[in-house]
Amino acid sequence: MDDAEVKLLSEAYEARVPRLKEVSVHLEDLARQGLARLDHEHIDRVSFRAKSAKSFVGKVVKRAADADAGVERDGFALRPYSSPLTQVEDQIGGRVVVLFKHDIPPVLELLTPDTFNVVEMQDKTPPKDAEFGYESAHLVCHIPEHVRPADWASDPSMPATFELQVRTLFMHAWAEPQHNLGYKSPIDLSRDQKRHLAWIAASAWGCDDGMERAWRDIGVARTD
Repeated sequence: MDDAEVKLLSEAYEARVPRLKEVSVHLEDLARQGLARLDHEHIDRVSFRAKSAKSFVGKVVKRAADADAGVERDGFALRPYSSPLTQVEDQIGGRVVVLFKHDIPPVLELLTPDTFNVVEMQDKTPPKDAEFGYESAHLVCHIPEHVRPADWASDPSMPATFELQVRTLFMHAWAEPQHNLGYKSPIDLSRDQKRHLAWIAASAWGCDDGMERAWRDIGVARTD
């Protein structure tokens, strides 16, 4: 993408940010109402946000660059967005962070399908058993009609879906810094730098596994 295209895309997205923010507030309210039915206190946080124009444009530009470089994802060659204002699914993003791994399934059950209609669900984990890296449950959900502003339909490029992530505290502790250090790194990482990030990911996985074992040994007995 040239500078003129990037500028036009940024301006077009910036114009919709207020509507995205309004919808994100309503979606967070819906998520909190749905999770209020959960009969324990293992939810650390619930947050929704509208993607910033800088982040949105950066994602579109990076996707185009990765496609030009022949980068593959899940065994398929990446293609640049042909209509990013419609295709980027996390223009609105939600996140539920829980304490233990065993909290993820009940949260998913509470939020779908009664609260949100799921279009797609993925369990993001490293492809190989011996690898450590990003982990999270990713859902693409339909934006309910009743939370959309009155003028939403006037723009056919407005997104029809939002992204929802459900993860543990340790998954979150790894994912957030890695997003800036690895995914958004301004330099090509060396082998040692990549291995160092993998070591941190393995440590986070070990902490998650240790917390789950502690719950089985201590927490379950405490609630009996």
